[in-house]
Amino acid sequence: MADQQVLRRDMPGVAEAMKHGEEVVFIESKFGCNDHLLNWLNEKGFWPIWQSTQPDLKRDGGVPPECLNGLFAAMTLSGLEAIQYANPMLTDGRLMAEVGFNLMEVQDKLKNGEGAIHRDTLRNHLKRILIAESKRAFYEHVALMRNRKWLRGGVYAADGMKIVVTSGNSYEGCGRVWDPDTRRYVYGYKVVYIFNLSPNRPRIVALAVGPINMDERELLLEALRDLRAHVCPPKDMIDVLVLDRGYWGARYFSELIGEFGLDIVTLCRSDLAIHREAWALAQFDGEKRPLVRHIKRVNNQGKELRYVRHIKAVEGIEAWDETGKTSLKLNAVCVREINEDTGEVSSIVFLTTLDVSEKPAQIADYYDLRWNIENRCNRELSQKWNVRRPIGRKLRAIFAQICMSAMCLNAARIYEEQKPKDAEKLRSEMERQGQKSYLLGHGAVVIVPGRLIYATMSYKRWVDLSSLKVARRVGELVAQGMSVEEALSLISGEQQEEQEA
Repeated sequence: MADQQVLRRDMPGVAEAMKHGEEVVFIESKFGCNDHLLNWLNEKGFWPIWQSTQPDLKRDGGVPPECLNGLFAAMTLSGLEAIQYANPMLTDGRLMAEVGFNLMEVQDKLKNGEGAIHRDTLRNHLKRILIAESKRAFYEHVALMRNRKWLRGGVYAADGMKIVVTSGNSYEGCGRVWDPDTRRYVYGYKVVYIFNLSPNRPRIVALAVGPINMDERELLLEALRDLRAHVCPPKDMIDVLVLDRGYWGARYFSELIGEFGLDIVTLCRSDLAIHREAWALAQFDGEKRPLVRHIKRVNNQGKELRYVRHIKAVEGIEAWDETGKTSLKLNAVCVREINEDTGEVSSIVFLTTLDVSEKPAQIADYYDLRWNIENRCNRELSQKWNVRRPIGRKLRAIFAQICMSAMCLNAARIYEEQKPKDAEKLRSEMERQGQKSYLLGHGAVVIVPGRLIYATMSYKRWVDLSSLKVARRVGELVAQGMSVEEALSLISGEQQEEQEA
């Protein structure tokens, strides 16, 4: 029976069949310009990892998990904001073949106006993926990046993101916090990411998820411990960890340094005594002149801002915890920053375990990198990868989505780096169509029923092969005594009849 038959992928066989005029079935696809992307993801090892997560099943659901995982990855790459919008994918034969579905079964369903599966099948699948499985796949992905040397430099940063949901009752494992801006409680989750700060190479290497009211510092410890458990000791990857002022705490830093052996750079809160002490010791009005640096930043509106910095280093400041029992010796870099356009002056103090005697400006540079990349990471995760739009209400599904979004972001950046021409073409097409899908464009899947084979191809490839078929048919008709014009007219009529049929 047709629904029990499995087609074999065979591009040369399909091309040969088309050249010889064999019967073929043509299925239009809206995801056809990305053979190069999908092949690259598979070739580099990303796709097999994405497909590998196993659900917690009490019974066989009938659809192989690797197919559903592939569909989930394709959905993320397509920029779909919710599963209810997945019908164009579920009714696309080419894409279903790419993610592993039996194309004969898909073709039978397409004839009946059905999708390859019902949307609820994917939704139910995601909530059955154990958090441990999503975590395993994510860190296997990180290990792949590390082994292939796609991680450069030892300077990393941690940053948190809030995911707000509509109701605290229906979303599993969410928390609530008071929002002073809206003067109401908000519900949701908090995610902490660790990403590297190499220019143009930011990659997410660790993450942790908790309720929105959870301390980011605890989530950071969890992320570092997971990195250690699944990939390597953090010190083998991370030389310097850059943190914002929300991670401050002498006792916390002592724990972080003691457990993982990392050097730290952090922005100091202006209301702390150590901020006032460092500023006083810097003696900006003293005899020793500060370093002067000119920098530029681009704000969220894309406007370039210019600043001049006066920099002084202070060594050996004692930082105490709130109990007065735990102390930590840190160095400080004090910065008087002047906005060259407005004249506004800011007094900034960076605290660090690094030596500041030789290159104090580098400490401020580390934090600038964090600011730029953090904004880019959060913006991309939200706008391109929809991480702030939970795909379900179960914590398992939400965690799987967060991991998949991070993995897709990493893969897309590496693709852009390794395939700049293809990536630029894709980016231009996305801008032209006003979409954020990495699976744009039209193409086809071509089936040769007589050989039980198929191939995916671009329209250009289809036209080229079809042209060869037409040329062969013209040659046969001319050999039978027809003129070229008569042969082309006959073929045109035959094609018209086929379309009407």
